[in-house]
Amino acid sequence: MGHHFVPQFYLKGFEASGRIWAYDKLESRCFPTQAKSIANETGMYSEDIESFLATKIEDPAKPAITKVRVRERLSEEDRLALAKYVVTLWKRVPRGRERALSKMPEVADQVHANLREELDQLEISKPELKERIDGLRQQAEQIIARHKQNPAPELWYQGLQSETGPQIVETMLSMHWVFLWSGSQQFLTSDNPVFFFEHEGIGSPSSELTLPLSSSLALWATRSPRTTGGHLNATPNAVREINRRTAHNSERFLYAQKNEPWIMPFLRKKQWALSRLY
Repeated sequence: MGHHFVPQFYLKGFEASGRIWAYDKLESRCFPTQAKSIANETGMYSEDIESFLATKIEDPAKPAITKVRVRERLSEEDRLALAKYVVTLWKRVPRGRERALSKMPEVADQVHANLREELDQLEISKPELKERIDGLRQQAEQIIARHKQNPAPELWYQGLQSETGPQIVETMLSMHWVFLWSGSQQFLTSDNPVFFFEHEGIGSPSSELTLPLSSSLALWATRSPRTTGGHLNATPNAVREINRRTAHNSERFLYAQKNEPWIMPFLRKKQWALSRLY
């Protein structure tokens, strides 16, 4: 079994009698399975990263997720653990890896420019080292070229362990957290379940973040002045909108507690009309 990029504990919130339904938009098929068998990839993380995610991110958040699922009030410690969990979940999935590594050529170019400037200054101050400095320039160009062509996963690992993005966590904590409950319609989840409008992030006045937390519960983090947080019954429109976001965000798979005929056509839609919840 590979490393889980969506934690098993999270996915069990979408199981019924130990079974969860997986919908594969690439192969246009659905099948029953278990949380332990999905949303994983062999060799995705180093063992150090796997241990870090389990002990520093997942374990501290489990009590908070459990409390939310039974409508208990969260402490500030719970909120912090859950915020770190959500931010890390956004970064640790395959889409997060792709996003991080796609930025590496730009980072490499900046590192290369800084290094060239330093070597130029060194040559000015110590011209007798010109031959050696030229050799360092050539080595740097070769190393940078390799990183641009094939970014090392260690660069992504560093991002996963960088205190889970403290500024992003603080920004999320400053939002109103609303927990939306649905008794009749199910929330879906996916292989990339954290959603926000990426062109605006989560810091602007109109920002929203949604994350299904079980088949009957979803987190809605918002800056809307119309709410200060708490637990609310989800309207049918809110459930549909959150499910649209989850399907839109998915890389390949949706996951559901109940097998329903509308889910596969829903997943395979080519265009999505996404809207605000308020």
